[in-house]
Amino acid sequence: MYIKKRINLRNINYYIVCECVYKNIDGFTRLCLKNYKDDYFDGGDLSLLIKKLEKNYNEDTIKKYDVDIPFLSDCLYIYDNIPILSGIEDLYLSKDNIVYSTCYISKEELNIFIKENNIKMKDQNNFKLDI
Repeated sequence: MYIKKRINLRNINYYIVCECVYKNIDGFTRLCLKNYKDDYFDGGDLSLLIKKLEKNYNEDTIKKYDVDIPFLSDCLYIYDNIPILSGIEDLYLSKDNIVYSTCYISKEELNIFIKENNIKMKDQNNFKLDI
């Protein structure tokens, strides 16, 4: 199952995609992240983190990624702060609010781009989804 949460940067709506599964833990069914060492998933905590990132976003925050493509800069900013994501999606709407194009970049593609371009990211080994 995929859960998508909207984040608005530069008046562009991106969607953070997280792959989740239901697991039985100690006799209780819980929603967990599929491919992350910490199984915990809480959409409320993710929403609070997203609000914080939207508030703190500015041109200076993305300069550190040294990328000339705004879409990639935004995706790196999101990924640097939300490493549990599976990908990031962007929807393009017509004047009639009909989706006419989508764009999706996976976590794997971001990791390749980061490595090939020697981009410095935060150490997220101890990331916890709690605010």
